[in-house]
Amino acid sequence: MKMLDVFDEFVQIDTMFKVGLFAQRIGLISGIKAAVLDTDYFDQQAIAHFEETYVKPAGVTLLAELPKGNNRIVVAGRGALIF
Repeated sequence: MKMLDVFDEFVQIDTMFKVGLFAQRIGLISGIKAAVLDTDYFDQQAIAHFEETYVKPAGVTLLAELPKGNNRIVVAGRGALIF
């Protein structure tokens, strides 16, 4: 049996952004408007997986790059959460 088969959610340092998205999805936090993932690190298949599994269920928009302006940005692993 693999360890991954035992857990509902699994987070590594590079995917810390999943914690915020998961917390928003289950109602512990609110206010995340968008997420940006490191396209130099994650391939398109991984990004599509994260979008379907974490981003959309949290009601968040996946952006290609960090927005300009007065947004609060939290860098979490190889991603960023925009409030």
